[in-house]
Parts: sequence; C-alpha cells; structure tokens
Amino acid sequence: MFNDPTVEIQELTVLIKNDITALNAALTDLQTIQNMEIADGNYSEDRFVHSTTVCDDLKSKLMGATKRLQDVLTTRTENIKAHENRKQIFSTNVSRENPFLRQAKPMTEPPPWSNPSNTFANSQPSGLPPNDVQVGNQLRRRPAVDNTPSQHMEMSMLQQVNPRQENYTESRAVALHNVESTISELGGIFTHLATMVVEQGQLAIRIDDNMDESVNNVENARGSLLRHLNQISSNRWLMMKIFAVIIFFLIVFILLVA
Repeated sequence: MFNDPTVEIQELTVLIKNDITALNAALTDLQTIQNMEIADGNYSEDRFVHSTTVCDDLKSKLMGATKRLQDVLTTRTENIKAHENRKQIFSTNVSRENPFLRQAKPMTEPPPWSNPSNTFANSQPSGLPPNDVQVGNQLRRRPAVDNTPSQHMEMSMLQQVNPRQENYTESRAVALHNVESTISELGGIFTHLATMVVEQGQLAIRIDDNMDESVNNVENARGSLLRHLNQISSNRWLMMKIFAVIIFFLIVFILLVA
C-alpha cells in the first residue's frame, strides 16, 4: 500500500496511451486513403477484400489492447479507492485509541497547591511545622511540572506525522485523477475505433451490394442478347429480308457508279 510505485506506473501508462493514440491516428489515415481510392473507383474486388481484412484485423487488435489497458486502469482505480477507504478507517480508529490525541480536561477549579496558604494550611493539623507544609506542596506540584514536557513532545510528534499524511493523501488523489482521466481518453479512443469498424462494415456492405447489382445487370444483358440471337437465328424470313435489302443497295450502288 505504501510502496506503490505511482510515478513508474503513471509513466508507463502515458507511454502506452501515446502508442495507442499514434496507432489510432495511423489507422484513421489508412481508412481515409482507402475511402478516397474507393470514391475514385481505383480498386478491384480482390484489392478491396484484402485491404478491408487488414484494416479490420488491425482495428480489432488495437481495440483489444485499448480494452485491456482500460480494464487494468479501472482495477487500479478501484484498488486505490479501497486503500484510501481502509486508510481512513485505520486512521479514525488510531485517532480514537491514541492517548496522545486526547485533550487534557480543562480545570474549572485551581489545584490545591496553587494556594497553599488557604486550603492546604487549613487542612493540616496545628502541630505540623511550616517546613513540612512546603515539602508537601513541592511534592504535589511536581506532577504538573513533569506533564508539560511530555505534552510538548506529543504535539511535536503529531506535527511531524500530519505533513506526511497530507503529502501521501495528495499524491494518491493526483494518481487517482490521472488514472480516471486516462480511462476517459481511452474510452474515447475505443469509441472511435468502434465507429470506424462500423463504418467499414457499412462501406463493405454497400460495395458488395453494388457489385451484386452490377453482376445482375450483366447477367440480364447477356440473357437479353442471347434471346435476340435465338430469335434472329430461328426467323428465316427475317434473314431473307435482310439479304434482299443488302442486295438491293448493292444493285443501286453499282448502277449509280456505272
């Protein structure tokens, strides 16, 4: 918990995120070039199938890597939050059980040794000498004097611990914020890749439909030509008419030239 290499993890996360962003940009450029070639009509069916397969494979791999990194960062976020919750619970229990954090009760009445001439003198018997009274006052005053350095030591220890806890809490908060922002950016990249895959699929469907329509048109034209050929070959009277017209034009041409 306290030996978490936050800086190293953050650096690796930034490097992987930059690589994913660069690959996403490269795939976007490749998709743009492919769309331009398709719009210009400079493609064949085999080339289109090959380029579509390569793009889809690269997009699927990049989407898988992005999803895995997003899952890892989500797990890290949950672990950081769980550690922070346990730390808060532990700190609360320690603050309740720590005797150093207990405040001294305010004294509403002055201690009996603060005014030795009144209370303590009245409570002593008349036969006790004055020296014994002073010795008793010193003995009762000693615990109050001894408590003062220990309280200062407790306060100094607390002042040393609090900045460390604050720095650790701030560093964990910054790490959590960075992880959440990275997850958000990866979510955007993942959505963009999914959109590209859907657009690629729609484009492939449109091109397949156009190819099927073209093939159907060619087949229909071929069938029509075959029907006309069969009609012409089976109609002998039409063939005789055609030959008669050709012979007539030849005779007219010969007479005019002669």
